[in-house]
Amino acid sequence: MMQTSMCWWMELSKQGCSLLVVSNKDALFHLCFSLYISDVDCIARDVRGAMTGKADVCVTHMLYADDLSLTANEPGQLQMMLDRLSAYAQRKGLIVNTSKSEVVHFNS
Repeated sequence: MMQTSMCWWMELSKQGCSLLVVSNKDALFHLCFSLYISDVDCIARDVRGAMTGKADVCVTHMLYADDLSLTANEPGQLQMMLDRLSAYAQRKGLIVNTSKSEVVHFNS
């Protein structure tokens, strides 16, 4: 079997089932986790987020594998997302590892 982290998804519509073929365990974990938290956008509803180089583009959160980064220009907006994340994690049975979490403050 190939030693890559690529996944192949094949839909078998005639049989009405799905087949997932994964070449390593890490890829399967990340795929399953991504599917499990696919509704995480709910924590950013009605939050402005952090400004970018374009006036009409703001970023509220970024996901990479099983890491989540929350961004906001206003402390109240960030606190709102943290409160929502806490409720979301509890609802999903997830634990936020606070020992690996930190706040980074940027001045512009």
